[in-house]
Amino acid sequence: MPRGTSLTGRRLFLAPNLLNRLPPAPARIGERRTALVLETPFTDADTVRFQLPAGFKSESLPAPVQLTTPYGSYSAEVQVQPSGSVLYIRCLQMPKARFEPAQHEGYADFRRRVSQADRVQLVFVKS
Repeated sequence: MPRGTSLTGRRLFLAPNLLNRLPPAPARIGERRTALVLETPFTDADTVRFQLPAGFKSESLPAPVQLTTPYGSYSAEVQVQPSGSVLYIRCLQMPKARFEPAQHEGYADFRRRVSQADRVQLVFVKS
């Protein structure tokens, strides 16, 4: 089995994002007192194609995710191709920005939602 997959009975579990996960923001202890400064803007755009073994069909695929906030934007989707392959498309854009201490919770929520979307698993069943 390829890395990031596991086979349990008739089900194949696939973690499509193995290379570029964004971790959640570190836990805060107490109230934030300084501005949050994002120094380096970046864009991560990834497209990964997986070829499923013969006889497997999708059982559970995540809904597309689209997040647009002042803290960044994120999109991820899974497409099952007629050829039997699976396409995972992900894009994360982070700005160069400065946020007041009160905005830290919004930033942490954005990071938590991206991290959660980055950890999805696809489920395929052998027909």
